[in-house]
Amino acid sequence: MPAKAQPDADNTHPVLQKRPPREVLNSDLLALPERERESWVHGALSLTAHVLAEKDAVLGRCYLDWYFKEGNGSDLIAKSMSRYPDAPATATIIALAQRVCDTNRVPK
Repeated sequence: MPAKAQPDADNTHPVLQKRPPREVLNSDLLALPERERESWVHGALSLTAHVLAEKDAVLGRCYLDWYFKEGNGSDLIAKSMSRYPDAPATATIIALAQRVCDTNRVPK
């Protein structure tokens, strides 16, 4: 059963502690309740897409469309997180989005 995702008295998350996102592993996110995990992934993917869009609007849009419109992004991310529990969560999200939105698919 996933841990309760309520911070303790010193505002430390019971699973993620006070680690920055770059240190959060897939196994950490898999230990969260589904809605909290989805919120974390949504935020990470959205921020990545917006940063990318500064230099390449088409690529940024591809990331967002893949995850939010095509409907399979969430499933692919969850499966990859289960398959690679010791990998950084942000690396998993970015790698999958890059694979889907590679330069052969997205014209510049």
